Order: sequence, then C-alpha cells, then structure tokens
Amino acid sequence: MTYTATSGRMVQIAVDWFDPGRHPDFVEWVTRQNGQGLATWLPAGEYPDLGGYPDVFVGVDPSFSGEGTDSGMPDPYWSEVVQAARDGVGDTNGLHAIVWIRPDPDL
Repeated sequence: MTYTATSGRMVQIAVDWFDPGRHPDFVEWVTRQNGQGLATWLPAGEYPDLGGYPDVFVGVDPSFSGEGTDSGMPDPYWSEVVQAARDGVGDTNGLHAIVWIRPDPDL
C-alpha cells in the first residue's frame, strides 16, 4: 500500500448556495452533475436539500487559473471557489486544491 499525505491542500467553505430559491443555477448544476462524476455525499439522481448532506467536493488547478475538475460550475460560484482555494490553500506544490462546499446552517 502506498499513500501520500496532502495535508493543507483542502479548504472548506460554508455557503447558502444549496437554497434553490436563492441560488437556482447552483442547485441545478449540482442536480445535473450528481451521478456524472461530481464528488458528493448525495446518492445519484437525488436533489440537494438542506436536510441531508449535499456537500460537494471540487478540485481547483494548482495555478488557480480557473481550471479544475468542475470548472463548468456556473459563475459567480466557480469564481468564489477558485478564490477560496487561492486564499485558503496557498501553495499546492503542483497538486490540485480541493474545495469542500457545504451548506451554512446559519444562513
């Protein structure tokens, strides 16, 4: 077995984007990508709701140029994800930064 520790290359952001009334474009994107390779706790085909675990995990390229595993996410969401990675992760030593997007229970 081989493993590599990648501590410090992930940032978690808590957002209100899972609210379909306020952010229908984001919710539609998650719904469309779920089961198509999107990293999430949601079972394939399930609609993200605030009562479950709709967390989403995306990768941002190490140059923070805007490329990444899920760069097809609608703007301005993707721009905020890239900025969070840039601010929260910093140097990635050439590896993608992972951004964990979760609902903020206080929003």
